Amino acid sequence: MLNRLKAVLAVHNATEESLVYPATRVLAKLQSTADRLYRETAEADVLLFEIDNLPDDGNDGPFDEKIAELRETICAHVDDEEANVFPKVVEAAGADGLKRLAQSMREFRSNFERFPSRSQVRDVEGMG
Repeated sequence: MLNRLKAVLAVHNATEESLVYPATRVLAKLQSTADRLYRETAEADVLLFEIDNLPDDGNDGPFDEKIAELRETICAHVDDEEANVFPKVVEAAGADGLKRLAQSMREFRSNFERFPSRSQVRDVEGMG
């Protein structure tokens, strides 16, 4: 399940970092907001790395704490984007700009496999 989460977030984060955050910076002229969104994405990536590298010693406490922290981080990020950032980007982009952004996002995401198979994940992680 953790590998699936990592794969989904990798595609999601790459899409936002490559298209949405630059639109936030350039179209909506929200430079500091875009910088903050990049930082929040990086913080989630670090949490995933920390979770992935926790010792498998039977003590679920640290794992549960990190998962709760990751969940809170992601939920706060999504809530902020949906309530504050995206409406400003939509307004600044206009209907045509929004269509172009949506098409760019579809094209960008099409370059990724949605859920890599377990063998593909193992190959990437050197466990194949």
